[in-house]
Amino acid sequence: MTVNDYSSLPIAIIGRILYNVRCVLVLLSILSCLAWSQTIQNLEGLVEMRSSPEDAWRPAGIGDILDARGSLRTLQGDVTLLAPEYTIRLSNNTELLRGLTAYELINGKAYIDAQAVKFQIGGPVKIEGQARIDTDPLNGQRLVVLNGIATATLGAGVKHLETEQQLVIPIEGDISVSQYFERDPWYLNLSVLATGSAAVVGMMGSAEIQMSEKWKLAELNDVLEPGHNARTAEDSWLELRFEDGSLLRLQANTEITLSQAEAFADNSRRTLVTLNKGKIWAVIEDGQPFEIETPGLVAGVRGTKFRVDASEGNEDALLKTFEGAVAGIVGFEIIEVGIGTQFEPQAGLAELQKDALDEFNLNRDSLISAPNLKLDFPVLTDQGMILIQGQSDPGSLVMSQDSRLESSGMFTLEQPLYSGFNLVEVRASLIEGGKEAIIIRPVIRTGPEFIFALREPQVVDDTVILSGFVSSGSTLTLNAEASSSFVTSGYFQVTVPFTPIITLTATSKTGQVNQQTLTLGP
Repeated sequence: MTVNDYSSLPIAIIGRILYNVRCVLVLLSILSCLAWSQTIQNLEGLVEMRSSPEDAWRPAGIGDILDARGSLRTLQGDVTLLAPEYTIRLSNNTELLRGLTAYELINGKAYIDAQAVKFQIGGPVKIEGQARIDTDPLNGQRLVVLNGIATATLGAGVKHLETEQQLVIPIEGDISVSQYFERDPWYLNLSVLATGSAAVVGMMGSAEIQMSEKWKLAELNDVLEPGHNARTAEDSWLELRFEDGSLLRLQANTEITLSQAEAFADNSRRTLVTLNKGKIWAVIEDGQPFEIETPGLVAGVRGTKFRVDASEGNEDALLKTFEGAVAGIVGFEIIEVGIGTQFEPQAGLAELQKDALDEFNLNRDSLISAPNLKLDFPVLTDQGMILIQGQSDPGSLVMSQDSRLESSGMFTLEQPLYSGFNLVEVRASLIEGGKEAIIIRPVIRTGPEFIFALREPQVVDDTVILSGFVSSGSTLTLNAEASSSFVTSGYFQVTVPFTPIITLTATSKTGQVNQQTLTLGP
């Protein structure tokens, strides 16, 4: 052995030692993973498990432990798997494989709540927080971060996801990261508090609704509930108003199903309309998710104005956005279709191209939307009549307590006031039955207190003696078989012919009114 041989000996020994240490660390990591207990905590329906891919499936039960290389599958029902640092819940028709270092969702839906847990989704993914994973043979896989963060290593790249972001790995196409729109919160176990509905508020031509097995001609104020259908004929349209104020306008030769309209225990609400054929124009109020689903495309919104066309023949499904932004959902992928753009699943995003149908709907919206409304009047007065000066869109219908007029732009209304606190309410709409602009303001009428009190009436033969007290200078009007009026100061007494019903109206010097009705019997 030469000097060089001896000099290389320590390096070889050190390298061997480092290799052995690395193997021990890997083994300890695997043993640590195996030592963690993945125990079935909750189980509903039919659930099976096996210890390895080579083993046969067997019924699973609460308290069973999922071993490394073991699998769980739910057929009908779901199962919750509990470990020290995470909880995994599986939906029905789901299969989960527990690998040596990471889980893998073979198919179905999983919900994860973890301090830290690893999954295999096109590569290793570390989840810290709440997430959901979906796998199916048509759309591929997706990871959604509901709350927290996730780090995915895909090939040579690393993708970081934050709350309400999703990672989509499609069967074909490119991997993408986008904002998430929740359509299926199955993991929340929300109980339904109430079901919603939609009412027919406008129509032209011929339209029908189906609430049972038979179709009937649609009429104003007809109500559609979940499971009901509506359709229009040639050269016809139908408007449906939902309880939150959202509006759908079915165009000619269109058929829809109100698939879901529910309010849940967490104060959320979900509305799903299925477009079976034709075209829908939608004006959705800001608020809870509203979805329109047609084959190949789902439009998901929380408040905007848009149009959805069902696919027909060689024509692809189409989504156009006129206000706000719409989530165009195709499989797991979500495309934001912003204002002034349109989307077709095959062609993708493009600049919005308006047609005659769009112009009709925009014009119709301008009629049924609430007009501008401004009011000017004092909040404190000693007068018995208030003068309301206002401004509204020309041609709009303006209504108050006792008045109704068509505005030419500027308008004036009068409304009587009671002593003390009053509420003045003015409404305006562009067409009969259209959406109203409403202004309600308090007005306080000051001045001396107005008193009007009646004593118990006395019936003498064929007459009635009426007496009482009224503020000085007031006018009393008697409405019986013959009306009469007189001015009185303080206490009064009057004898009138007997009649079963007598009405006394007292009006003060400042215009305050108090009316009392006496029922004396036959």
